[in-house]
Amino acid sequence: MPSVGRRPVSAAPAQTPPAPAVEAEAAAQATPDQAAPGALLEGSINDQLPDALALRDVGAQFRLPGQTTLGGDWAAEMRTTSATTVWVELSHDGLRISMWPPLLVDAQWPLSNVEVRGLTYDFRTGAVTNIDAANTQFAIPMAGTVADTLRDMAVAMVAGTPVGQPGYDPFTDADLAGTLAGLQRNLASSASGGAAPVQPGQIDQIALSAGITVLGGVSEGSSAGGIEIPSGGAIDLRAGLQGTLADVTSGRPPVLQYLSITSPDAITLTSEGEPIARLQDLVVNHGGAVRVNRYEALGSLRDAEQTESGLRALALLLQLGIAREGGNPGPLVTDLNPGIVQGVASAKMGEALTRAVRAMVEANHAALPGIDLRTALGMGP
Repeated sequence: MPSVGRRPVSAAPAQTPPAPAVEAEAAAQATPDQAAPGALLEGSINDQLPDALALRDVGAQFRLPGQTTLGGDWAAEMRTTSATTVWVELSHDGLRISMWPPLLVDAQWPLSNVEVRGLTYDFRTGAVTNIDAANTQFAIPMAGTVADTLRDMAVAMVAGTPVGQPGYDPFTDADLAGTLAGLQRNLASSASGGAAPVQPGQIDQIALSAGITVLGGVSEGSSAGGIEIPSGGAIDLRAGLQGTLADVTSGRPPVLQYLSITSPDAITLTSEGEPIARLQDLVVNHGGAVRVNRYEALGSLRDAEQTESGLRALALLLQLGIAREGGNPGPLVTDLNPGIVQGVASAKMGEALTRAVRAMVEANHAALPGIDLRTALGMGP
């Protein structure tokens, strides 16, 4: 395999040098009172949720610029090879961080370069349980040393904080702001100082996610189109934020470009009180308009999709309905391919659902901790 490491002219020393640490210069420049948005939280995450919702997990996604050195020393450095997406997933049981493409530990020959894809920290045991690191060259293996260094960094970061205690649950932490400040102090004490390798304005494509369980049944909408969610229904939310990290942390209310709502079987669309579709993937765009991406037909809609006459009637009825509401129905559907008709059905469902989803967002505007979905989606306070 071709080498991607740096090969000096002089011979490498006989001893194996330590693997690089991902240095926390950015944390070193901030005081504990200047913690990121999480430090603005008061009380536990669970305390901020509506009583009708239970949080299963939360997450964040962002993109780092490519060809950026994150830390290291004379022996090796860790860097991005190209624009790199980072996922952070937080649950009651643990924290998982993953990256794609992997971060590269670029080592001096004859040490092998190493790709780092992520790590998992288990709150139940208070320990790092997995580090996904692999050698990329036929050379002195370094993946184990890199994994040990990352493990030591994680242990140092949580030392003296509740996170380091087995059984920690971030969702019930009554002093989450204090815990985050403690983690930041530990990061700052281990940083080498100097300019941060990545500035907030360089971090973009930010998205937040949350897995929620609806504890009470939901029924929103009208006879034209309504939504029903049973008690215990599981839903995944994903919100794309506008701007860079500098914009998001500026103190101004965040702006959501979209809110996607997915569920395999929890959200049912009704018409005239009857279930007609199970909505599996829909998107609420900024301003409140709804787009249905994927659904499973039920009842009369399913029956209509299974016969030629039903397909023709369904297509015409949907288009007449759009025209009746003042919209442009487009050219009449003559292709009875179910995929074509389903596309028309999805468009019509989106129009019918807009009011129902707006009502659901109003009722569950605090489902993503720290964000008022009504304001962020441009739907009013």
